[in-house]
Order: sequence, then structure tokens, then C-alpha cells
Amino acid sequence: MKFSLLSVLILALVHLSLFTSTSFAEQCSGTGLQCADISQPCDQTDPLNPYSGRSCKYGSYCGTNTNTCQTFKKVGETCDVVGVDSQCLYPLACNNGTCQEVGYAVLGDACSGNSQCVSPLVCTNNVCSSDKANCTSNYECGYDQFCFTHPVSKATWCLPRIEDGQLCSQNFTKITNATTGASTNVTGYFTCSEYSSCTVLNRSNKTIMTCAPRYSAGSLGVCAADKFGVDYNCNTEAGLLCYKSTCVNSTGELTSPTLMCNSTYTRVCGDNYEVCSCGQKGVGQCLQSELRSTEAFSLCGQAKKKLTACASAHRCTYSANPSKSSCMITNCSTQFCDKYSLCDVKGPGTINPCSGLYPQQNALCLDLGYTGYNSSNYNHPSDNSNSHSSATITLPSSFIKMMTTTILFTVSLTTLVLF
Repeated sequence: MKFSLLSVLILALVHLSLFTSTSFAEQCSGTGLQCADISQPCDQTDPLNPYSGRSCKYGSYCGTNTNTCQTFKKVGETCDVVGVDSQCLYPLACNNGTCQEVGYAVLGDACSGNSQCVSPLVCTNNVCSSDKANCTSNYECGYDQFCFTHPVSKATWCLPRIEDGQLCSQNFTKITNATTGASTNVTGYFTCSEYSSCTVLNRSNKTIMTCAPRYSAGSLGVCAADKFGVDYNCNTEAGLLCYKSTCVNSTGELTSPTLMCNSTYTRVCGDNYEVCSCGQKGVGQCLQSELRSTEAFSLCGQAKKKLTACASAHRCTYSANPSKSSCMITNCSTQFCDKYSLCDVKGPGTINPCSGLYPQQNALCLDLGYTGYNSSNYNHPSDNSNSHSSATITLPSSFIKMMTTTILFTVSLTTLVLF
């Protein structure tokens, strides 16, 4: 009897070892996807799949000259590849041979050079300013204004943004040009506040649009993704996602691991939330690329709303680069990192086997000293004494429960064997 129980115990431990090695190892076979450490070889073998070959982990990039993973360079370090997301840590850019903060300062912010100001602003007398008589972008207007283009004359000038609850598409009988004092009749679309969206509230009349706060649309509400495919309408906290212009419940079951797919870029998996990637035994398997569980959606949605509230309270421009000196990181770094940490899909079952969906943002947060959701030992970027040498990885609650159950089961078997 003891021999039988001991055999079961050994088998259970072997099974656990195999499970953890195959499920949580940062590598996979079959399609060649692997995670490479610093100084290890890296490559991009499949032009149709940007995450093929050996990808580099958070905080590193694949050097084009050496084909090895190199640590991202920080402010002031030398670089020779021009542009953002090259050798420099996001969102730094290689400018005049060194990594620098660029495009983070908005109208009225302090600056020491043109590259620090968001385009098309220029640095004049150490202040980001517009050098044009008429605006060409919202950046050239104040935080509460937008650059309006007359639908007929194409003349431009700054106008106040529309408040929540007001129509953002309507017939304005009189609009006054703040510069010239001239009035005109205008019909057109107008811009909502920085953290609100112009949305349709009634499907029967899609010409009437109203400003509403981000992530406020309920189930079956009307939604639309922006030009980057991002939806700011649906209430993510409630598990809602924009699908065919409608906010729908997107929590649910993933494709069974027994359903095999044939490539990393053929869509035979769950629409919009799964990809075909390498699975066990070198066979294509459908893996999730977006959040699916109710708990994960809720935490992600809460983090999105907290970031929006913080950025709005400090009047931070969302589209400015989130450099350490930016309004967003200076005032809302914790909320920024919470959002990208909780809305990321990490570990096994992601598009990128190394770095999840937001490698740039999370690499930045690691450099800031971010160690986890609402972490008490998070270092604010203004703290010059902080240390960026390590980071803590929080395991999913499902994995912790599985480990707890396995340990209890093992202890029970051991007790039976001994007694």
C-alpha cells in the first residue's frame, strides 16, 4: 500500500514538473519562437510574423550589427540608429548621436530645444510655442481648445473643446474667431475634452453625436475604434469590448488546446483575441492575445479609469510622449504603469513569448522602478536615489491556486506514506 501511494506521489511531482516546465518556460518549439537574454543571439526569421525567431526580453533590443540582445540605452548614452524604438529606451529617441527625451513638452511647457516640444511647436525663449499665425494642429491651442478647420474656407483657428453631454456634431449658428473677432455660421464636427469621446448615443440617428467620458458606454452601446484600432468608448471594467460598433461582453472561454492551427498568421483561432502560435510538440496552437477573464478585465478597466482621472486632473496631454519629464509620468507614473501592467497579457499564451502586448511601456516602467500593481516600494521618477536593478513578477492568481492545491495534495500523500 505504501509503495502504491509513494508511486502516486512521485507521478504527481513529475507531472507538476512537466507542467511548470512546458507551461511557464519562456520558450517554445515548432515555429522557432524563443526568448533571448542579454548578449544572446536574436533574429527575425518570418517577415509575416514580427514575433518569429528569437525575440529579446523586456528592456532589450535586437542589435542589427551584432544580432544579439542589447540593453536599451538611456538618456545621454550614445546611439547611431535614428528614431524612437531603436536602440534607446522607450520613448527616448536617438537625436544627434545620443538618446534624448523628445516630443513630451506641450504648449507653454519649459524647454531647452525644439526636439523636446511636440511637433509642430518650437522652443522659443525656453518655452514651447507656436510660430504660426493660424493653428495646424491641436497642440498649437491650449489644453481646453482644439484647432478648428472651416469646412468651406479651410481657415483655421482655436476654439473651446465641447463639454461632456453636449453635441459634438451640430449646426453652430455663430462661431467667433478669437483672433479676428469675425463670426461665421458653421456645421461640422467639434472636438470633445482631452479624455472624452464624440460618440453616437442613438443608433437610429447616427448623425447626432455627443461628448461622453472615456470607457462609459454600457452593454450594447455604440462604439468605434480610433485610427490606431483603440476603443475608448466601452466600459472595460464591466468586461465590455467594441465588436462591430457595439459594446459586447468579451469574457469567455478560450479555444481548446486540442484545436490545432497551421501557422502563426492564419486566422483560424478566436476572432481578435487569439493567435496561432507554437504549442506543445511543435504543433500550432491557439493562444490568447487579449484579456479574457472577468477578473482581468475588471482590474484592467479600473486601471484605465484611474489613469484617465489622474491625467485629466493634472491636465496632461495623452498623446505626448511619456518621457520621465512629461506631465504624464511626472504626475501619474503609478497609474500609467498599473494600466499597462494590468492590461498586458504576459507569459505563456501571448503574441510575443518574451514581452507581452506592451513591451515598450512595460520596459519603461521597469526602468522607473515599478515592481507591481499599487506596489508600496515603487520609486517615483523624480527620486534620483531609486534603484532599477530588479523587478518583481506577480504570478496569476490561477497559478497560485493550482500550486496551493498541488502542495496540499502532496502533503496529504506524504502523510499517508509515512503513517
